[in-house]
Amino acid sequence: ESFFRTLKYSPGYPSHFKSIEDSRLWMADFMDWYNNYHLHSSIGYVTPHQKRTGKHTEIYNKRNNTLLTAKLKNPARWGSRKTKNWIIENSVILNKDVA
Repeated sequence: ESFFRTLKYSPGYPSHFKSIEDSRLWMADFMDWYNNYHLHSSIGYVTPHQKRTGKHTEIYNKRNNTLLTAKLKNPARWGSRKTKNWIIENSVILNKDVA
């Protein structure tokens, strides 16, 4: 469902296509963007490609280090709050209530 919402509400979604070839080209471009550039909240704000290739591990580690460094440099800004810890999960269930 979230895929179709992203599809329908993407800025370039046309109201109609001139031909089946145009629709296939548009969809191929959309799928490239969706898998390689669009950050997905359900998989920790990385792309599906980054998740499948294991690059999410490096990204999460970098995020964690950046937040920890920021807290160490300016602890007053953080107070007693903990920093966000991006947890590296090898498998993700997108629809937990269905599984």
